Amino acid sequence: MSKKCSKCKSFLEIEEFWKDSSRPDGFRAICRSCDKQKGDERRQRLALFLNRVRELGCKCCNEKEICCIDLHHVGSEKKFDINLICKNKIAFQKVIDELSKCTTVCSNCHRKIHKGILSEPEVLDKDLEGLVEEYRKIYPRTK
Repeated sequence: MSKKCSKCKSFLEIEEFWKDSSRPDGFRAICRSCDKQKGDERRQRLALFLNRVRELGCKCCNEKEICCIDLHHVGSEKKFDINLICKNKIAFQKVIDELSKCTTVCSNCHRKIHKGILSEPEVLDKDLEGLVEEYRKIYPRTK
């Protein structure tokens, strides 16, 4: 039995589609390879967005190198590790909600905050709004 992928328009064997009990035929509309490609693109977009957030630099010192910048949760209302979002399927709005509780700090300042040597800087609310608008202009279908 074969089925047509709604994305690549190829006719493929039914085994090339993920099962989905909510669909009339019991299988997803797009094939596994298109689904993987879609996930890869999403992860890449999120990684680019997080790098734009990291470009804001450390809120405690003048560090600007994005490889040194961590996302630090201010307070204790942490639902998930923001640094792992590219590996998990988390809705963009949930990512934004979690980022609104965070700030950018370099690795050194991050450790000093957790040790109690530095006080926590403010969250990213104001800076984040502009980046989210920019992201949604580039990817308008983002929820």
